[in-house]
This record gives sequence, structure tokens and C-alpha cells, in this order.
Amino acid sequence: MSKSVERFTQCFGSMMRVTAWVKSQSSYQGMDFTGLRLLDYLVSNGPSRLSDLADELAVDPAIITRQSQALVEGGFAERRVNPADARGTLLAINELGIELIRNHSVIRNAFFEEVFNGWSQDEINQFTNSVERFTSALNEKSAVALSLHKTKQER
Repeated sequence: MSKSVERFTQCFGSMMRVTAWVKSQSSYQGMDFTGLRLLDYLVSNGPSRLSDLADELAVDPAIITRQSQALVEGGFAERRVNPADARGTLLAINELGIELIRNHSVIRNAFFEEVFNGWSQDEINQFTNSVERFTSALNEKSAVALSLHKTKQER
């Protein structure tokens, strides 16, 4: 293994630990990290089926079911009839949910402004491009590895 990859794996492990801690501490107005991600997704993508939300956010469908119920009960989202299939429902963000996400985004962005203090705009852009490229490759390789692992288990 090259020294640069070895150094990266150590840094990546540290980043994952910090990210897990930040995620566990992240809540805003009683909404936990997954609920915030769910609302953020709905702002960007519109009303969605729960199964599609679970796939897009890469979480267990049971988590989406619990989170969607909490969002509806908290007044941040609503269930709607699916126009493509009247038997199904869609989860849609409402005005209160949009306001919550807007306010949370201001706080989140201010936090990252502090994290990037001392970085040039070019450095931030380069880092962002690298993270996007890395995440894409990681998703691709992880999907292939998971597929191979499942195939081996089926034998």
C-alpha cells in the first residue's frame, strides 16, 4: 500500500469518528440528524414515497417510517395521496418544515464557515471537488463489493 493511501486511510478513520460524533450530537429544534436529512431531501426533491426515501438516504425503511411519523406529528411534513397510485402515499414537506430547514442551513453553514476559516475559496472548491469524486467512487466500489458479498453468502 502506498504511503499516501495509508495516510489517507488513517485520516479517513479520524474523519469518520468525528463525523459520527457530530452526527450523534446534531439536532435542531428537537429534530435529529436523520430527520433533518429527510426534510432537506424533501426540500430539494419534492414529495416522495417512503421506500424511495429509504433508498435515497441509504437507511433502513423502518427508520424512514419512524422519522416520517415524527415529522408529520411535529407538524413539519404531511402525507399526501400519490397521484401515480392512489393506494400509496407520499411524504411532503410543509411550510413549517421548510422554515426549519432554512434556519438549520444558516446554522450549519456558519459552522462550516468556521471550519474553513483560513482556507482560500480555491482550496474549498478543490476540496469539495475531491470529496465529490471520492464519494462517487466509494459509492460505486461499495455497491460492487456489497453485491459480491451477497453473492458469496447465497452459495
